[in-house]
Amino acid sequence: MKTSIRLAEANERNVFDDLLQLYLKEIQFFDIKVSSFEGRLIYPYLDHYWQNPKRSPFLFFKEQQIAGFALVRTDTDPSNGVPVTEISDFFILNRLRHQGLGRRMAVRLWERLPGNWRLEVLKGNREALYFWERTIGQYTGYRFQRNNLAKSSNIEFLFHNRPH
Repeated sequence: MKTSIRLAEANERNVFDDLLQLYLKEIQFFDIKVSSFEGRLIYPYLDHYWQNPKRSPFLFFKEQQIAGFALVRTDTDPSNGVPVTEISDFFILNRLRHQGLGRRMAVRLWERLPGNWRLEVLKGNREALYFWERTIGQYTGYRFQRNNLAKSSNIEFLFHNRPH
């Protein structure tokens, strides 16, 4: 399976918006409140991924066809002041799931951006929790932190990767 990942161009924002419609419809099942306008679900920060240098929109491809996306941002960890990169949102088209594509794309992101990583997963999304715990575990040799965020409906994963 030939796969690739690349930063999305500004003229591909509409592609992202279409993919986000599928993604947002899925996460609504976990009691996430999503606004809508004229029948379209709204992701309020999408434009920021082309305007803010600390945010990056990635597109995933399988055999040169769009397969999904990741929205990634870099921030400073308030607890220690260290830069941390976070997968804000990650999506693989339903018809392409359970083929190892999500794992491959996550690894490509991590290898492209070495350093400290963080991501949060909804506690109620058992499939995503299983995917991320297994994927991060295999990638790091099970050297990661999993935190149950008490005042949140999320589980947090923290790990560090080095350039390969």
